[in-house]
Parts: sequence; structure tokens; C-alpha cells
Amino acid sequence: LQGKSVGAMMKGTQPWFHTVAALKEAGVADFKYIELRQEEVPPALKAGTIDVGNIGEPWRTMMGDQLHFIHEIQNISGAAGYAFSEQFIKNHPEAVKGWLAALEKAIIYVAENDKEAREILSKYTKVPPHVVMKVTLPSWDPSSRILEDEADKVLGWLVEYGMAQKKPPLESIFDFSFTGKTTLDDLYP
Repeated sequence: LQGKSVGAMMKGTQPWFHTVAALKEAGVADFKYIELRQEEVPPALKAGTIDVGNIGEPWRTMMGDQLHFIHEIQNISGAAGYAFSEQFIKNHPEAVKGWLAALEKAIIYVAENDKEAREILSKYTKVPPHVVMKVTLPSWDPSSRILEDEADKVLGWLVEYGMAQKKPPLESIFDFSFTGKTTLDDLYP
């Protein structure tokens, strides 16, 4: 992949970090990074505008046999964080709690109702029905806790890739009082 063009989401996003970290881990130091929205990656691969792309669902399933995987990122079950402004949290803590309760309910519903979840996905998206039936649905922590180790990894990448001078403590950025925290090892013992 030395000297090749690599397409993924904008710098500083989790897909960007995962892509750059995977390239670094593979010893690739010389590459051209092209920022693309997720839906732009498949056409760019097909057109030859990029040589390699970070691709997620549903585009991964849509491309099917046209893809050759060189590195698969673990399907992380959970979230590295949720974003609300400090002012919103301060002024509307019950709304934040309500949003998280609805998220937990949705996570459990999807896990327990595969067919119905796919019907809802088909109804509210432009994903073709044959893709909806095959796509890998996301898997999240049923309690919607923040993945402490994943969040910490992202903060470390901020420093490693020159976006911050020092790694801040997790508690200075994340308010764990609403959902709590967990780790991948806790979810997958």
C-alpha cells in the first residue's frame, strides 16, 4: 500500500483513526489520504479514484464479492461516547436520561428482534431490501455504557497524530454518571 491512495472519513473521526492506525501497524508510512463520506467510498473504489478504502455497513454488503479485505477492524460493541453540549446537559438532564433510556430500549429491541429491526431499517433508509436482509447489524452494549478502553484509545491517538499536545484524563471529557463505562474485555470475557 506504500504510495497508494486511501479513502475514509474526515481526519479526526474514528474511521480515520482506525484506518491510519491499521496502515501504521502494517508498516505503511507513505500514502495519500482522501477524505470521503462513507457512501462515497464504494464509487471511488469502483472508479479507481482510491486504491483502498475504509468501508462499513451497509456499503460493505452492497459491494459483496467486489471487495478484498486486507484488514478487518473488530466490530466494536458499544460506543466510545455520546455528544451533548455542557449547557444542554446542565439545563436538560432528564432529556439526556430519556434519550439514553430510549437508546437502551432500541439496542435491546434490535438484539432480540432481528427480522423486525431489518424491516424498520428497510422502511426508513434507501438501503435495498436484499442488502438489508444480509447486512451485519451493529451490536452495542445493552446498557449503552461508554467503552472506556476505546475512548482512551481515541484520546491517545489525538496525541499520536498531532491533534493534541497531551492526552487528557477521560473524566475531563466524558461524564460517566449518565451511562457508566465498560471495556471490551467486560463485554467479551
